Amino acid sequence: MTNVLLLGLSADAAKLVLAYGVCTAIILAALIVMGLMKRQTKRQMRPVSVKKACIRAKKFAEESLEQNENTKKFLAAPRLHRLSVLVSDAAWLAFQIVENKRDILFDGIANGLDGLATSLATESEQGYLPEEEYEQDVKAAIASLDSTIAKLDNMLGA
Repeated sequence: MTNVLLLGLSADAAKLVLAYGVCTAIILAALIVMGLMKRQTKRQMRPVSVKKACIRAKKFAEESLEQNENTKKFLAAPRLHRLSVLVSDAAWLAFQIVENKRDILFDGIANGLDGLATSLATESEQGYLPEEEYEQDVKAAIASLDSTIAKLDNMLGA
């Protein structure tokens, strides 16, 4: 209390200054966190991110084909749904590039990925899938993802 008196402030004024100081610190911390989040979000909206998401989905699809018969029989629909979610994530990133950067070339890629995700989700809603149909859907998804990755490679010049 003697420090407050040395500055010539009353006890109420010192509490008010302290409260404003704490609020200012909280606001500054929130602004810094928001800036970092914006930077992270912008970093994701690149063609390389779409390619990585497609590769991740393709890897999951290839792992799905390597399962044993019983696993394919009982987990076909959930694995197709998970594959549709992975493809949908790639489509979302591609649509963000189309929308934010006005990249018309990505429109075809985004629509293709969205169509693939929708068809996989529709197939997974059936609940039970015969093994042949499941393998057919996964192989078609792998072929579609391969062509999308090839298009992305051509666009990126890799």
